[in-house]
Amino acid sequence: MEIKPKITYFMGERYRSMAEAKTAESLHRLGLAYDYEAAAARGPQYIGGQFTPDFFVPEMNMFMEVAGVWDERHRLNSAQFIRDMSLDGWTGDGCPCPARFARVDGDGYVWAVFPDGWTDHAYLSRCTECGRLIAVSESQGWACPLCGAYDGDRYLAFMERNLFDLAGVKRYGGR
Repeated sequence: MEIKPKITYFMGERYRSMAEAKTAESLHRLGLAYDYEAAAARGPQYIGGQFTPDFFVPEMNMFMEVAGVWDERHRLNSAQFIRDMSLDGWTGDGCPCPARFARVDGDGYVWAVFPDGWTDHAYLSRCTECGRLIAVSESQGWACPLCGAYDGDRYLAFMERNLFDLAGVKRYGGR
């Protein structure tokens, strides 16, 4: 049985699913500007001929794809987009530091997306120096992409895996 997404509105904007609208509401509550479906990549290398990530968050310098199910189409198209847009920015051990492309699942959990399309848990945090929100795949300190601050383990002001929880947006089932 296929679950059809439900068109949902937030602040007058039409979103293709409730999860996309909850993502928009979460970004708004966190004070983050975002562009919805602003970047499209076209070509035969994409399944269906094109790929349009759902959000671009300039402050985080990160694209977000909202997908309840991370199927082969999402995996391959996301991986191709990461390569085409030179979003890899990965360390030698394969960890995104910080992530520049993430998946938000239907329940608000954030996943770093690797250049091969596979995902890993991502954690949201703020730089203790400039306050920029970042997503990292491991609980380590990284140099902030905005101010360059590196503070070891103290770099991460908090760690949260769920975007909806961080913003105070109810998840499905009232959680």
